[in-house]
Amino acid sequence: MRCFASTILLALLLTTIGRAQGAGQPRHPDDPSATFVGSFRVAITNSPSDQKGLSPFSNEATGVSLGISIWRVSGRTDYYIDPDSITFNGDDAWVDAQSTGQLFDLMAHTAISQGLAQGFATCSSECGLVNLTTRVYAPACVRREGHGSATTFKSCGLSAFSMREYLVCCPNGIEAPLADLVFKINGGLCLDDNYCEATCP
Repeated sequence: MRCFASTILLALLLTTIGRAQGAGQPRHPDDPSATFVGSFRVAITNSPSDQKGLSPFSNEATGVSLGISIWRVSGRTDYYIDPDSITFNGDDAWVDAQSTGQLFDLMAHTAISQGLAQGFATCSSECGLVNLTTRVYAPACVRREGHGSATTFKSCGLSAFSMREYLVCCPNGIEAPLADLVFKINGGLCLDDNYCEATCP
């Protein structure tokens, strides 16, 4: 799967904090030996004139802002999307047209792209030879509330997480990385009676 439309505009980081693993630091979703690297908040926007922006469904200015945490695990860079941090603005119809899985897929791509742009990971120009393996985690189940730019996500409180694993390379430079999704899993059963939806169906 070829991802990352080169026309997505990544806003300046609002916050970047790097720390070694220690007391009080966020824990990696499934590897206690992982080293916490840092966290940042990023906004992505779609230009009204750009038909190749965030989604083929969008032709209006649309924005998504989210918080991401980063770990290193045996040379791999892993990311976690905080559902409570996600906010939208712009095209209400575009937001409502996207499934929860589609939105988290977009945000997974954003985490990888911004992690590269900020130097948290490296990227080879030779695809298939020295690809970067990276994973993006989120809670397995979230409750989606509201509509349009007022849409919010809350974790359903399960200990389970979803995970997408990608091979990443940068034949067109670090500004336009390519990611092949090689594996994905949703580690929890999302119960309809609690209005919970899978982040990685």
